[in-house]
Amino acid sequence: MVDDRRWVYLRDLWWTSRQSARAQTEHEEMRQRQEKAKEAREARKKQQEAEAERRRKELEEADRIRRAEEAALRRKEQEGPDRVLLEQMRERWAERDALRAREQAEQEEKERQALETARAWWGRLSRQQAEELFAAVAELAWREEKLRVEIPESPNMAAHFAYGVPVYSRGRHHALYGIVRPCPALVSLSPQLSYHRAFVRNAQEIQEFGETLAGRITHLEVVLYPLGWSIGLRTGRWIG
Repeated sequence: MVDDRRWVYLRDLWWTSRQSARAQTEHEEMRQRQEKAKEAREARKKQQEAEAERRRKELEEADRIRRAEEAALRRKEQEGPDRVLLEQMRERWAERDALRAREQAEQEEKERQALETARAWWGRLSRQQAEELFAAVAELAWREEKLRVEIPESPNMAAHFAYGVPVYSRGRHHALYGIVRPCPALVSLSPQLSYHRAFVRNAQEIQEFGETLAGRITHLEVVLYPLGWSIGLRTGRWIG
């Protein structure tokens, strides 16, 4: 209220057309998606740093215990300890360290092979085919549940979901809607995947899963037309 006059600002009046208002809204939605993607990357980075810190502390603690045991044995040795016992303990330490190193190397090799398998699986799709698949998932979510989902601009495979790409709903709750195109060869390494809905491109892909994820997979068909693309939901149902 200024000089007995009430000034009211209407946002829509600031724009020259409804198209401008829509453009502003779309820009704001894009900015929010980018912020969420940034938050997700930062969260993953923090998780990785926390895991690295935990492993470092475990190694430090194991090293501290070993040094304490060695120091105790050296004191006993100065007092005339049993040298055979000392050698036995040293051999056990060496075996334990070798076992840990071997287990770590085996785990790293499994992860490397899984990543190669997943890359080959996703490499069967062109960029256009991948975009069409995500668009089909978004359309199905809206058609079935009136739910809007976020389509990742740069999809990231999730190792704990058989290297499929998780898709989340928009809004405050940001709930997991489903997993797009998990790798059939890696399903056995991701038991938690059986609790979520999965999406693949077509019936041929769904056959590659065999009996795994029975009742949890939806297959979509994407049909191309000369002037663009449209989505044909050949099933639109859960495959048992």
